[in-house]
Amino acid sequence: LDRGTCYFREHILNLWDMHQKDGHVDDQTWMELVLWATICYRLINRISTFDEYGGIPSIDEWPLFRTFLREKEADEEVIFTDAHTVCCGLTRYVSNMNKLYENDGKLVKEVSSEILECCKGERDEILKQCFKKVKKVDGIGAFFAWQVTCDLHESQCLADSNENDWTELGPGAESKLLLP
Repeated sequence: LDRGTCYFREHILNLWDMHQKDGHVDDQTWMELVLWATICYRLINRISTFDEYGGIPSIDEWPLFRTFLREKEADEEVIFTDAHTVCCGLTRYVSNMNKLYENDGKLVKEVSSEILECCKGERDEILKQCFKKVKKVDGIGAFFAWQVTCDLHESQCLADSNENDWTELGPGAESKLLLP
C-alpha cells in the first residue's frame, strides 16, 4: 500500500477502536464516519496537512479544519499534493466539503443510507452500486468515486462485498487494456 493509504487505514483503525470503547457502533454511524473521512482526506491527499492539524477531522470538526486550511493558504503553505491542487484547489475543496457538512451532514447521511441499501442487494453488485451512489456526490468523478468505494470496502463498510467482483478502470488502465 502507498503511504497515503497506510495513513488513512491507521486513522480508520484508531477511529474504530475509539468508537468501540464507547460501545457498539451501528452500521449507519460507521458508514457516515468513514465516508466523511475518506472524502475529506482523499481530496487533499497530503499527509503533512492532516498531521499538522492533528489528524483527519470528523464532520463536527469541519469548521475548525476549514479555518486551519484557509490560514495555511493565507500563509502560502502547501495544502494539497500537486495532482490535487490542479484538480481541486482550496475554493473547490471547501465548497464540496461544505455541501457535505451543511444541514447537520444531511448529504453524508443520505449517501451513507443509500450505500447501506446497496449492501442488501446481490453480493456481486455491491461495489458497482456503491460506486454509483458515491459518484452522485457533486465534485466526485469516476476515479475518485472508485477510490472512496475501495476505502469503504477496506474499512468493512460494505458488508459482503468482494474486491474481485467489480472494478472501475482508470484512464491509464483503460488505455493499456488490449481487447480483441
